Order: sequence, then structure tokens, then C-alpha cells
Amino acid sequence: MGEAVDSVFHQEIVSLICKAALDPVEWTGVLARLSAEFGGMKSHLVSYDMLSSQATPNFIGGFDPEFARQYFDHYQFTNPWAPKWAQIAVGEFATSREILSQDELESTAFFHEWVRPQENAQAGGGIVLVREPTRAFMLGGNLPLAEVDRSQAAFGTAINLLAPLLRHAIEVNRMLGGYRIDALALRAGVEPDTAAIVVLAADMTVLNCNIAAERLIESGNLLAMGPPGRLRLRTGSAQDKLAACLAGCRAGHPALAAGFAAFAGMQAHSCRIVPIAPDTAQMLSMGLLRRERAVALLMVLPDQVTPNRSGQLATRFGFSQAEAAVALLLHNGLGPAEIAAQRGVSIHTVRNQIKSALSKSDSRRQADLTRLIESLGR
Repeated sequence: MGEAVDSVFHQEIVSLICKAALDPVEWTGVLARLSAEFGGMKSHLVSYDMLSSQATPNFIGGFDPEFARQYFDHYQFTNPWAPKWAQIAVGEFATSREILSQDELESTAFFHEWVRPQENAQAGGGIVLVREPTRAFMLGGNLPLAEVDRSQAAFGTAINLLAPLLRHAIEVNRMLGGYRIDALALRAGVEPDTAAIVVLAADMTVLNCNIAAERLIESGNLLAMGPPGRLRLRTGSAQDKLAACLAGCRAGHPALAAGFAAFAGMQAHSCRIVPIAPDTAQMLSMGLLRRERAVALLMVLPDQVTPNRSGQLATRFGFSQAEAAVALLLHNGLGPAEIAAQRGVSIHTVRNQIKSALSKSDSRRQADLTRLIESLGR
């Protein structure tokens, strides 16, 4: 590339990255520009989940659609570059050979069945932009072996130069996604700082989550990540309830997506499901190129039925002990039938207690009551 072309390319790619920071969909333009500049390179922005050993492209550029489909269906789970990528130092370009030796690559079905048929696209390299305890974000490109002398070094130089801006754009994406998750939680009457929140597809694939959820998954006490990147609850009954709630969201029956209780040892947690409208789904998943879309938030809160909160409700609104307990369980995401089962009373009794609590607190709906209880916690 001549100096003038360098200048034009730099201006164009910086502009595209700035757009992508505010709107993740614009990453497709960034990768398309990289692919065009460097010998038809097959470029990708990848998130690597260390809990499930899954390397999923958030965005791709220059790939044949059939090879992209094969990767999403199968090869993302067998990519030998992915775990090596996760060990590379953050912020410095590494070539494909530095990430994985030629002998290691050629010993895999991944190479013979997916890499070699794509013009033997084993050259190139990439950079780790962000690394956390459970996840890393990487930008890379695969070049045909015939292009290695002409394009690989130039690609590395460009990526090293752009690395600070690329890292900043990823962080802005995640920050804005976090704000959207928080906004949905607040709209549902839940304080985001107190809840572990997971964005789920209908098949339980995890598309995004907040820091509290990442820590809960990492601990494995209540939530865990299973292949291929799907959420698992530690008890079968809770898993069945989650599946039923997500099915209700997918079928457009949000009334079926209420909540349920889950246990980690003796600690009870309330799991609440909030359906996600289709127009909101893409903004919550960093634009992941999955066929699944976000259908619901799972919000997990430790059981908040405490004497202090019950006392506040009794003092401020004149709730009886039973009404306070029922209202707090309702706030924690349990439905009337679940509350009745937990307290050993009839559902009619629970409904009467809810009705009385609504009247005493001057709440028109159950959602108003849960927001009122949340405000007491603040």
C-alpha cells in the first residue's frame, strides 16, 4: 500500500470503528473494509467463552455463507486456535503460526475440513482486545497461504495501530448493552445491582450477562454453563421451569414466563423471567451472529424474605405477617401457586392476601407492589 492509500484507509477504518462503538451492527462495515484492504481476508470479531470453550464470531467479513454456516453449526466447538488465542497477551498482534504451530493445526479435522477448503486460509493472525476471567474478545483474520508475504505484515501493523481504538469501541458496546439490561431490570421492578441478570435465547443459549451473573456461573453453585454455551440450573426442577418460561416467551405468551424458586444448598433464590421484545433483542446481544435471538432476561435474586423488610411493610402499611411474607415472595418473582405451595396454604388464601396487600399499600397492580418493595430496599 502506498502512503496515500494508507492515509485513506486509516481515515475510513477509524470512522467505521467509531460508528461501531455506538451501534454494534456497524462492525460488519469494519470487517468488510479490513477484508477488502488485505487480500480478501476472512475477518472476524470473536467472543471466546472460557467456561464452555466456545469461540463464537460476533461479526464476520469475507466468508462464504456456506462456510460460515458450517462454523456456527459445528466448527466453533472444535476450533483449535480458540483456546490458544485466550492465552495470547492482550493488545499485541500475533500471527496464526505464533498462536498455533503448523503441526498442531494440520493434525486437526478443523484444518482439513474447514480451513484448507477455503483457499488454504491458514495465514493471518489477530489480537486479543479484552480478556476477563470467563471471556475474551478477539479480532482476527484468515489469509490464504498465498497472501502471507503480501498482506500479513501489513495487517499486523494496521491492527497494532488500531488496537486502542478497537478496545475502546468494544468497551463502549458492552457499557451500552449493560445500560439496556439495567433499564429492562428497573422496568421490571428489580434493582440491577442486586440481581444476577442473564440474556437468554429460547434454547437457553447465553447471549449476554452482567458481572454478577458471570460470577454466579463461575462459582457453579446455582448456575453453570454447558455445551454449546447453554445455561444450566443445578436442580432439574428449576431447569424444567426455566425451559417452560422460555417456551412461553418464544411462543408469545409472556403470562407463562413468570418466575420460580431455585436453591443452592440451603440458600433460596428467586428466578424471574422478563420477556424481551424483538426490536430490543439485537441491542442486548452485542449483535451476535447467532440464529437465535434474545427472548428473555433471567434475573436471579437471593431470597429477600427478611424480618427487617417484613417489619418495614408492617410499620408503614399495616401488613400482617402473612401479607408481608406473601408480598415479599411475590416481589422475588414467585407466582401465587408457588407461594401457596411454599407456605402450605391454598392459592385462594394467597390471592386474598395479595389483594389485601395491594389495598393497604394503595397499589393498583402487583408490579406496583413489587416496585414499592424495591424502593424500601433502597
